[in-house]
Amino acid sequence: MTAITEDDQAFARQIGEKMSDLRRYSRRLTGNTTDAEDLVQDCLVRALVNWHRFEQGTNLRAWLFTVMRNLHINSFRRPARHEVAMPLEDLAEAGPSRPPTQEAAVEMTDFLRAFDGLNSARQQTIMLVGWDGMSYDEAASQLGVPTGTVRSRLSRAREELRDALHGSRPERAHIAARTRQGDGEAATRHQGRV
Repeated sequence: MTAITEDDQAFARQIGEKMSDLRRYSRRLTGNTTDAEDLVQDCLVRALVNWHRFEQGTNLRAWLFTVMRNLHINSFRRPARHEVAMPLEDLAEAGPSRPPTQEAAVEMTDFLRAFDGLNSARQQTIMLVGWDGMSYDEAASQLGVPTGTVRSRLSRAREELRDALHGSRPERAHIAARTRQGDGEAATRHQGRV
């Protein structure tokens, strides 16, 4: 058994300071308190076992969120933990013991891929407002930008996520082209009058 070093204790203290963030994030990922607490515990174990992989001077909160997010995604890939033996005759009547998770796992993977495609400013803004539940003013204060910048980043990030998840919107391109064409016609008409 290895002795606990001062570095181990310091890292554990730093993680302790992030507990409220971890609990909030886990509730948003899982949707219920019981699974959220399990996810936090799994995340803490994984982080403490692998703390040597954390690069000092980088964002511990982001590293812990990544560990938690990966654990959550992996939970969809694992088979059910609580299996119950059942006679074959009862199996047809019972139906699935838990709803299928493939679609949710694919959706989560797609979302995370789209989220990773955002620039870091938009990612931070979404995390503060969407996941941490901060108001626009609070997020603006924490980021050191005006509230309008937070609104703009959120709007653009949501649009990018929507486009990445559901494909680009052809109706927008059509409207934009028609608007540009209309502006050109208006400018031509205006020049013809002068």
